[in-house]
Amino acid sequence: MKYLTQIGLLMAILTVFAACSQPGATSSDHALKSIPADVTGVTEFDLPALMKKADFEAVRKMEFYQEMVKEAREENQTFGDVVADPAKSGIDLEKNAYLTTYVNPENPEELFTGFVVTLSDAAAFEKLVQANGEAKITKADGYQVASGGSTAVAWSDQTAIIGGLNTPYAKVEDFVGKFFGVEEANSVAGNADLQKCLSGNHDINSWLTSNALAKNQDAQMALTMGGFSAEALNDNFIHSYVDFNDGEINSHSDLMLQDALTKDLNLIFKDKVGKDLTNNLPGDNQGMVMTAAFDFEGIQQMLTQRPQAVGMTNFALQQYGLTLADIANTFGGDIALSMNEVDGEPVLTFVTNIISNEKLDKFLQLGVDFNMIEKIDDTHYRILNAPPLNPTKVSNSEDPILLIKDDIISISGNGAFTEKIASGGFGKNAKAREMAGNIFGFYLDYSAINELMENNDKVEKIKEMTLTTKRKDSDFNMKFSDGSTNSLKQVFEAINAAYLKDQKGSDM
Repeated sequence: MKYLTQIGLLMAILTVFAACSQPGATSSDHALKSIPADVTGVTEFDLPALMKKADFEAVRKMEFYQEMVKEAREENQTFGDVVADPAKSGIDLEKNAYLTTYVNPENPEELFTGFVVTLSDAAAFEKLVQANGEAKITKADGYQVASGGSTAVAWSDQTAIIGGLNTPYAKVEDFVGKFFGVEEANSVAGNADLQKCLSGNHDINSWLTSNALAKNQDAQMALTMGGFSAEALNDNFIHSYVDFNDGEINSHSDLMLQDALTKDLNLIFKDKVGKDLTNNLPGDNQGMVMTAAFDFEGIQQMLTQRPQAVGMTNFALQQYGLTLADIANTFGGDIALSMNEVDGEPVLTFVTNIISNEKLDKFLQLGVDFNMIEKIDDTHYRILNAPPLNPTKVSNSEDPILLIKDDIISISGNGAFTEKIASGGFGKNAKAREMAGNIFGFYLDYSAINELMENNDKVEKIKEMTLTTKRKDSDFNMKFSDGSTNSLKQVFEAINAAYLKDQKGSDM
C-alpha cells in the first residue's frame, strides 16, 4: 500500500535529521521502553545530533531535497508538507529513534524489522496516516493499526512503529501489536547489556544478541553436531557505534562471544599476517590493498576433530590426488591483494606465502596437467585460459604470470610488476604493512580509483576508506577530502551534486 511506503520513507528521513535543534534525547524515552525484551537487535539513532551534523536547514534548500518535496506533494499534499517540515509529523524529534529486529525462535527464517519513535502529537501522526485514502485503520487494545500485505503502521498516544515481515506466512499485525502495553519488566530497556551498549555518546549505537537463536532447537542441534555446546549460543553480543565527525566517519564494533563458540573458530585465523609480503606489492597509484591471515594448520586441526567433515573434504580433494594435509603443509595462509592504476586500467597483484617449495611442485604439476598453467622456467608460470574479464589482465593483452620467489607466490597481470618482484621487489608497501597487523585489513585510496572512473562516476568527496578486523573488535574509517566540514553534511552535498550532474546530463 502506497501510504505505508510514504510513511516508511518519512521515518527513514528522520533517522538522518530532525527539524529542530534541541540538544540530546530526554530521559522519558517511550520508544525504547515500548520494545519487547526478546528482540534480537536494537539500533539507536540520536536524531538531534544527526540533524545538527547534517545541517538540516542547509539540506532543505538543496535541489535534490526540493525535488523530493515537490514529488511528495504531487503524490500527496499532506505527506509532502511533512517531508518539507518533519515537525508536522507528530513525531517527537527531541527523542531518539530505534530500529529493532526480531527473529522468531521457532522459525529463524521469520524476521520482523520495525522502526520505533516517540510521538509528541498522536493526532498529527494519525492525520498523516489518514492522508492517503487507501488507509484502512482499525482499533486495537490501546493502539491503532493500518496494515497492508507484510507491512504495518501502528501507534498509540505515546509511540509509533512501522514494521515489516520478510514472509507472507505470518500476520504483521501480531508483530507490531507486541510493542504496545509492554510492561517495564518485559521491556528491552531494562537489559543491562543493552544499556551498556547505549551508554556511549555516539550518533548511532547498535546492539545484537544471539539469545533468540539459543532457543531454537534446530540451531542447538546444528551446533551440537558441529562439536559445540548448545549453551554456546547464549549471551553472545555485538556492540557497534557510528560517529559522523568533521572530515570522517568512524565506526567500531566489539564482539563479545562465548569462549565455547570461538575456541574452534579462532583456529581459522591467525592474529595477523606473519610473512612480510609488502615487498611484493606495488605502492604507486595504489587504489586498494587487502590482507588476510588464514591458519591452514588450524583449519586442519579443527576439521580433524570432526571426522565426518574432514572425510568429506578429503573426498572432494581426492579426484586431484590431494588431501587436506597437502594444503596445510604447503600454503602458509598469509594473503595480500593490491589493485593499482596503470595507464588508466586496473592491475591486480596477488601474493601468498608457501611453507614448502617441494610440496608446491605437486600443485604446480596438477595445474600443468589440467591445462591451467604453463611452465616458463623454474620460477615463472603462465596462467592459461583466464576469462576475458579477469581483472589481472591489462587490456586483455597479457596472460597473468605466477612467480615463485623467497617462499612467496606472486601473481600479476602486468609483466613489469612481475619482473620488478623477481629482481628485488618494490620496497616496503606501508599501507599493506599497516593492514597486515590484523586478521583482515582492507584499504581504498580514491585518488587512484578515480583515475579508473568516467567523469560522472568519480568519487570526489571521499579520500580514503579503511576496514580492519581483529579477534574481538573491528574498525571502519572513511576520510573525506574536506577535513573541516562534518562528514554527514558532506554526504548530502555529494547526493545533491550527483543529482545536479544527473539533471544536467538529462537536459543535454
